[in-house]
Amino acid sequence: MKLLPRIQVEGGAEWLARTATQCLIDEARLSPKPGLVDSRGNGAHHDLSLALMERSAHSLTSTFQALAQQSWRRPADIALRQTIGRLGREGEQLMMGVNGRREHPPWRDLGAGAVGERRGDARRRGQGAAGDGNRR
Repeated sequence: MKLLPRIQVEGGAEWLARTATQCLIDEARLSPKPGLVDSRGNGAHHDLSLALMERSAHSLTSTFQALAQQSWRRPADIALRQTIGRLGREGEQLMMGVNGRREHPPWRDLGAGAVGERRGDARRRGQGAAGDGNRR
């Protein structure tokens, strides 16, 4: 099992967290989305706004970074799955504290998908990922 150097993990995790956050903001701003919050307005929502969604996205940055760090440092096993689940729940609580307890369910999936894609991308390039025993 080949682990990435700590500096590479930290830099990659920070980049991934910023990128995932920006993706959420870009998706929230994307127009037109009839009936949904976008850069034109709140759509059919009375409890959400673009500003609130942007604050929510920023509140998840540290969670995205923690998810990436754990994914690169550990083998893909049940312990990692449990850690990812715990970090995701903690991130959700942070987000809900920022946005007045409003939930944006697709955002959790997007963040987890971004972490998974980053690991998959590293594998496709033959670099492996921390904890990845299937290096090509």
